[in-house]
Amino acid sequence: MKNKFIFSCMLILSIIAFAKENKTDKIIAISKINNGSYESYYLTRTGKKVGIDSLYMYDNGVDCENDGYIRFRDHKIDKVGFFDNDGNVAIPPIYSDASRVHNGMIFTISGKRIKDGEHTYSVGTEALVDIHGNTIIKDFPLNEDINLYSMAIEDANYSISPIRDYFKGENGKTYSFINYKKEFRYWLESVFKEELTKEKVKNHFFDKVSYWDDKYGWVLSPKKDLTKDMISDIAQKLKKVQMKNATYQVFLDDINSLIYQGKEFEPFYNNCYEQIVGKYPVADATFDGKNKGKSVQDHFEFLRTDKGYKLIGISIKSE
Repeated sequence: MKNKFIFSCMLILSIIAFAKENKTDKIIAISKINNGSYESYYLTRTGKKVGIDSLYMYDNGVDCENDGYIRFRDHKIDKVGFFDNDGNVAIPPIYSDASRVHNGMIFTISGKRIKDGEHTYSVGTEALVDIHGNTIIKDFPLNEDINLYSMAIEDANYSISPIRDYFKGENGKTYSFINYKKEFRYWLESVFKEELTKEKVKNHFFDKVSYWDDKYGWVLSPKKDLTKDMISDIAQKLKKVQMKNATYQVFLDDINSLIYQGKEFEPFYNNCYEQIVGKYPVADATFDGKNKGKSVQDHFEFLRTDKGYKLIGISIKSE
């Protein structure tokens, strides 16, 4: 009971924080203690209560509305469905698990849930479906590299793009989506293949950039305040992409909300102050290097924005 009370208080504080920031969605998850009893439900902006005792939980948190829909779980049958902003059931609880809605589409798993210690996961048939529950692509696993907002549908005689992944749809047409890792690698090597100068590389910086300082820890600095030596070092390290058969790794990551705060970053968070990774992932370009004979790595984090990829974080450890 103590853990449930602490958990409920944490959720209530989160909801209060959303309201203070004027970030309340049209539908939100509520969890609270009322007259000694535990209560959970979804609340619409009009005050309508739906989904009593049906909150969708993940990572010790509750779901957040995305693109006008929010997930719920019918715990009696252990299946997931979706409410729309008005609290109406858009999709009944028929899936073992499902992603949030992105561009009217959902990654789904139809099968069973397996409990492994404190964790539960789903196994079964994976598919991409639309918000009406119609299957678009079968055997379509959850892949955070896929940009669902970039969908293109082709009949025949289409040209292959090096930054897209291609799938055969249930209607016989070919569906393609931008792959974030492919897109970023293509962009990075295209932009930085030319001679890099301090001025040119700075054009690809975000308004603020974080870096590690041995005295102050992580520092978030306006790009105009970065030293000439630091910018030169960044330009020099990124020249590695100009090398023939340059080797580096690309990872997709989330924004660290403890570091990246301020109005500049608000467009990249949802109303639950989580990064909108479906649209604005962070691509981490990782290069191997040496420092005093030891193997180290240099990290360059680029945030995908509406104006292209922008450098937001650096960690240089090589000589």
